[in-house]
Amino acid sequence: NVARIRTLRNVYPNVPIGWSDHTEGTGCAIVARALGAAYCERHFTLDNLLLGPDHNFSANPVELTAWVDGIREVDITLGHGRIEPTEVELVNRKNWRRKSGQTIRGASA
Repeated sequence: NVARIRTLRNVYPNVPIGWSDHTEGTGCAIVARALGAAYCERHFTLDNLLLGPDHNFSANPVELTAWVDGIREVDITLGHGRIEPTEVELVNRKNWRRKSGQTIRGASA
């Protein structure tokens, strides 16, 4: 029920809401971050075969790396929300925009 993050953010608008992830894979943490979770928590182990109550479902180093990378990618993908050209678009605009009476590289007017 990752959608409860939305509910908690509405009820407590000035309180950072987190996600304690006890699921397999990266999906829930990615969705939680996209819904505004300020932080995510995950059990970690060096070896899932170690004895103890948490090792079998905890993230090992490879899984934790993928989990963190997925969460970080959400921040990049969501961006800042401002409507403005990207750096690539600015370069393209500079290089390819027609000026009155001029041609685009190699093209005739």
